[in-house]
Amino acid sequence: MTRLMQMLFPLLLWGWGKQTLGNTEDEDEFQNQEMYNIFQCNETLLLDYITYCWVPFHGEIAMQKENWCNWTKVTRYYSEMSECAEYVSEFTGCYFPNMIVENFFVQIHSQYFSNCTTEEVVYADPQGELVLVLTITPVCLIPILVSLVVWKSKVKE
Repeated sequence: MTRLMQMLFPLLLWGWGKQTLGNTEDEDEFQNQEMYNIFQCNETLLLDYITYCWVPFHGEIAMQKENWCNWTKVTRYYSEMSECAEYVSEFTGCYFPNMIVENFFVQIHSQYFSNCTTEEVVYADPQGELVLVLTITPVCLIPILVSLVVWKSKVKE
């Protein structure tokens, strides 16, 4: 029974915490984490509890293997997992992000998104004539503008 309570307690707190999650970036106290962190970071507990963030993500994503590289389909579950990881870090007294959470996300990325590649657009060099015109124009304008400023300053005197 106590093992079951240990497993369910963080999930219950996470659901409650999604509505009352501490500070946001818009608030002034966002960077003052020492004020809110009264417990020492319990890394063992964090390692145990962070897997609970993976379970709902895996449950939704595992069935949609063809959509793993489609960010619009994955973003909701990924955001929920990220929020859960942040809350679990806060709950265990650890800063977010930290090395444990970072390794957790590296594992997630290597498991689900390692075959997702983005098509890079290869830009060709512009034609030489275009580069020449775009370079010479400002170079020629500078002496003209300098002489105009000097001429205007002499007229006032």
